[in-house]
Amino acid sequence: MRMAWMMGALVVTALSGNVYAQTAEEPSKNKGTEELEASPNADDPEEVSLDDASMKERQVAQARPAGARTGNLAAAEEDEEDKVEEEEELPDKIPARVPWRGTAASWGHNATATAIGWGKDYQSKAYLNYNQTFNLGLNYFVIDKPKWSLAVAAAPSVGVELTNSNSTTLLHEPQFQDLPTSVVYRRTLYSHDELPIATGLVLNGTVLWGTSPQSLGTGTYFNTSPRLTVWQALPLLPKDASPVLNSIVIGGSFRWDHRFGKAAYPVNDELDRPRMNTNNEPIVSDVLAFNRLAPDALRQSVFLFMQENFGPTQLVLVSGFGFSQSYRGTPSNGNDGVPDVCITTGCISEEEIDANGLQDKTSIDFGYSFFVQAQFFPMAEWGLSAFYANAVNQLGPDGRRQNVFGSPQGGQVGASLIVSFDAIYEGIIGPRRNSPFVLVAKNDKKKRRDDRDEKVQDKLATTGL
Repeated sequence: MRMAWMMGALVVTALSGNVYAQTAEEPSKNKGTEELEASPNADDPEEVSLDDASMKERQVAQARPAGARTGNLAAAEEDEEDKVEEEEELPDKIPARVPWRGTAASWGHNATATAIGWGKDYQSKAYLNYNQTFNLGLNYFVIDKPKWSLAVAAAPSVGVELTNSNSTTLLHEPQFQDLPTSVVYRRTLYSHDELPIATGLVLNGTVLWGTSPQSLGTGTYFNTSPRLTVWQALPLLPKDASPVLNSIVIGGSFRWDHRFGKAAYPVNDELDRPRMNTNNEPIVSDVLAFNRLAPDALRQSVFLFMQENFGPTQLVLVSGFGFSQSYRGTPSNGNDGVPDVCITTGCISEEEIDANGLQDKTSIDFGYSFFVQAQFFPMAEWGLSAFYANAVNQLGPDGRRQNVFGSPQGGQVGASLIVSFDAIYEGIIGPRRNSPFVLVAKNDKKKRRDDRDEKVQDKLATTGL
């Protein structure tokens, strides 16, 4: 279950964001408005005769609204504005606009590769897992400018293993996952006026709170996880030659996880387990396992992203590779050092261990991963997602290098149903969203905002959207 959550987080953290452009049709002017704009002060009154002036005044009076005929010019302007506002209507569909766009829920199904019969099972039934997850992605744009934005986000989730779990007390026991909270800064560094060429970055400050039973059981309080993503949008095929494959986004990300916990080993204060020490004496210990927890981990990834819109539908494809280095440090005796090792023939101290080079100061675990994901939104309010991911250590249990594309213990497949609450809300209050909103890199061709677009924005502003 924890591996499935990590795979989903890997796919999500590879993406970056930008602002969508909005266009509108040119406003049309009625004949009366054109005459009104052309006739006043068109000629110098001193250069025309009295009859011509009287006739011209009558023509102007007929062209003016009712308020102007009574001599109330202010009322005429108000009547004209009301008339324009009555004729101007919002389009049926416009881009996403609420500040909490990107807020959605998903119902996911994840299974290991061996659970679906792919690959030989060398790890017993412990790796035959099928899980369900319920995720809620919360996102709010605190500042949203054309070139940059600042957002806060959180993603609470609950998971349940439907197979025979080895980590839960009860069968099919729901468990909260670690809670990520983030502050995300997105900025477009460069964008071309005509071509889909753009460069941007994403700065993500995430804190992963230890709310899962696994974190609580190992003494983990929280993990800090600052992240940096840089992306580049490039053109592929011109739109006049092909309606699809017009652009692609490539990018890379860097992430540093630092753990804050009560011990260097998995411990539980409620556990009193009798053990034998190196002197063959019985002791009571709260240590769950003797594998050291990694206080620091570095992760890097490279990814490709493509998005295709077919009317109101949208298809998103993402794929990439990840690399990780987990720094586990040295065994601790409570003083950040290697404990003395004692046997029947005597003891060896930490200084002697270091002097003889018997213990490395730092132990590093290397790993790598591969993922591919597809999302399809038949409409803006909901969509489907499917992924395959594989994450393994550099060396397997047999001492051989493992396959980055697939392994019995690291392969995961999954599918999710996504419901966009923000799009549903916009559809209720109207107008509907013209396309799904996905926090990804995108560069639309720049277009001048005309008068009608400004009126749309003004009307939306009066409703508080």
